[in-house]
Amino acid sequence: MLDAVSPTELAFALLVVFFACTVFSAMGFGIGIVGLPFLFLMFDPATSIILLNAMALPVVILVAMRNREHLRPREIVPIVVAGIIGAMIGGWVLAMLDIAEYKDIFGIGVLVVIIAITVGGMFRMPFRLPRASILGPVCGFLVGVFITGTGVGGPLLVLFFISQGWGRQGTRAGMALYFIFMGTALLVSYGLNDLYTPARTTLLLASIVPAIIAALVGDRIAKSLTDVVWRRAVVGLVLVSSAFALATKVVSVMSA
Repeated sequence: MLDAVSPTELAFALLVVFFACTVFSAMGFGIGIVGLPFLFLMFDPATSIILLNAMALPVVILVAMRNREHLRPREIVPIVVAGIIGAMIGGWVLAMLDIAEYKDIFGIGVLVVIIAITVGGMFRMPFRLPRASILGPVCGFLVGVFITGTGVGGPLLVLFFISQGWGRQGTRAGMALYFIFMGTALLVSYGLNDLYTPARTTLLLASIVPAIIAALVGDRIAKSLTDVVWRRAVVGLVLVSSAFALATKVVSVMSA
């Protein structure tokens, strides 16, 4: 557990937070798959995950406020409720098993599914997808489980929103509203489990301003893109980051 933060560690964390939050604000997802590999180089996993999950909250609040005309509360509420249920179940399962090998296998399974859905979305699928009223909560539930269990899962919900024709602003607004509730639940959970050490609190407080600036920069980038360019960037980010994370997990399992 991190006991103190050096000036070098603090500066490094702020740079990573700014970069990851900029991508998160512009794309609507990606804060974990972009930021965690870098933070793991200098911090323990718990500190890295807490930092990025906490900094996601001011970003999504700002994104939701600046894109409130694109919010669809009636459609997103069932997805949010399903996501919270999924997070509770995912946390319970992981707490009961507490096996490192399970987490690696589970993470690989998640990433394979994400890559398969992404690639499948590029082509005409040979089957009909369930209705949005069914598929939306299912995706919300799975993302809740995946984020709790592996820290990866947002791309699945992004791809669902894109498949419904929400566009870049609607997708980013929907993801922001989803993560507002998920992020609030996670922050409360961290507090209940006494995870806010002095060192982590220092990192969190110092990262708030960079996260807010990054949210503004990302929002500006997103609004300068066309829907076509944004959609291609989403698919590219999903494929590259998921393939990289999948390869990393495969190597770690094979070398264990």
